[in-house]
Amino acid sequence: MLFKDAYLVGYKPWLKFLWKAHLTNWFWRDRLKRRLIRQNYFLEMKLSYLRKYVPYIQSLKAENKINYHENLDEEKMFTLWFQGIETAPHVVKQCVESIKEFYGERLVILDDSSVWDYISLPEYVIEKRNKKIMGPANFSDIVRLELLYKYGGYWFDATDFMMRPVPDIIKDSDFFMYVSSETLNPHMFVANCFIRAKKGDPLLKMWRDLVLEYWKNEHKNVDYFLVHYLLRLLVTYNPEAKALFEKMPKIQQDALHLLWFKYGDKPFESHYYDEIKNEIFIQKLSYRKLKFAKTEIQPGTTKDYIINKKLNEDK
Repeated sequence: MLFKDAYLVGYKPWLKFLWKAHLTNWFWRDRLKRRLIRQNYFLEMKLSYLRKYVPYIQSLKAENKINYHENLDEEKMFTLWFQGIETAPHVVKQCVESIKEFYGERLVILDDSSVWDYISLPEYVIEKRNKKIMGPANFSDIVRLELLYKYGGYWFDATDFMMRPVPDIIKDSDFFMYVSSETLNPHMFVANCFIRAKKGDPLLKMWRDLVLEYWKNEHKNVDYFLVHYLLRLLVTYNPEAKALFEKMPKIQQDALHLLWFKYGDKPFESHYYDEIKNEIFIQKLSYRKLKFAKTEIQPGTTKDYIINKKLNEDK
């Protein structure tokens, strides 16, 4: 992985990262501190490569007018499973059903074929995806930005589990994403597993244009969190984007991961489920943790309750 990064960002930034984040990141430091140091230098290594787009970022202009949807209660929810939802893991199907429970037909479930009924993309994006220069996650990042810019509404990852309706503070926002904290993946900056944006939102448009500009010029993916890094640079170097981002409610993403990653393998207890539900309306789950698990899910655990639809039995 380290040598791949040298190819992606160049050897000078890579050598600096290797020296600062590993060789002189003294082992007697606190484990968390050492991890944060590595993450910070890793982030700087990637940003040093992406800063060549700063002139383009500074040239972007925010459009003053948002094409507001006449009725916010009619805005669509979008999710995507490339192979078709009928082939998805059971946990993904349960996540989709949890959104349907609250929003029914407002949820649009897309696949590799139906996505083209809703959007069109530049030929260079399609070509780089077909040549596998762009991975599925990178392509999905572009799809969600294009969908929300064109239609407005909400993006849900297929592993988003909804516990209650979208809160008004998010519903009434022009643009919203959960933000990273200093302790949980600070290099990510934001979590794009859930995005709320009104149709034609100017910040979303600038972000979308920047992502497309990257893929227009590049023939490699600098990082899995590419779009996160580009948004960070956008709101750092473009004053209009910064002002729009500052208007967004800032809610940290930490609570997004509690149900599955902290309590998932523990016996289900309704009190912590209710506590999480009161704090945040949605949870980020994972099918990969199940795919590569060495043991089956144990009966009575939180994961068992979610996957086998037992949540209402003991509540």
